[in-house]
Amino acid sequence: MILLYYAYLWPLTFRIRRGLYQDGIWTESRFMHYSKIGGLSWREGREIKLVIIYRLRRLARQLNVPHEHYGEVRRLLRDKIDSHDLHFTMKAFDLGADEREVV
Repeated sequence: MILLYYAYLWPLTFRIRRGLYQDGIWTESRFMHYSKIGGLSWREGREIKLVIIYRLRRLARQLNVPHEHYGEVRRLLRDKIDSHDLHFTMKAFDLGADEREVV
């Protein structure tokens, strides 16, 4: 089974383009469904990275965002929040602020 995984299945993950899809986000290491996302953050430096935080675990993944697509990704995430595909209101300390301001 290990040989099958490393010889056949693992190389297939390199064919998948990282980015935002209809059902979730392909990060640098795995797919995250929108319902599993508990928070978003940005790291802006020489490279722009979207940091995606799991809802139930203390785990974060990141996605490199090209500079030319930065505004488009922010707008798409705001639209996902508006359509309630992404929501962060199940936090323990919710002050009732607008969720779109996170993005």
